[in-house]
Amino acid sequence: LYDAVLVKDNHIAAAGGLDQAVARALAGAPPGMSVQIEVESESMADRAVELGARFLLLDNLDPATIRRIVTRHAPRVLLEASG
Repeated sequence: LYDAVLVKDNHIAAAGGLDQAVARALAGAPPGMSVQIEVESESMADRAVELGARFLLLDNLDPATIRRIVTRHAPRVLLEASG
């Protein structure tokens, strides 16, 4: 992870919530560095994008939820699915 920032669920909890974690990660990343936010729900994905996230890791979401997120946010947001 020397060339990117990955904000996972434990980082979100430690920061006090999604809003704080995204703001801190985006503000603290050097220019041009990729910042990926792990999200565990459709509403979390939507909120992360509202906060300025442009790279989401969709964690353990069902295919229908992933499709809805892709429909709303691709191609302006890079999306990766895991789990």
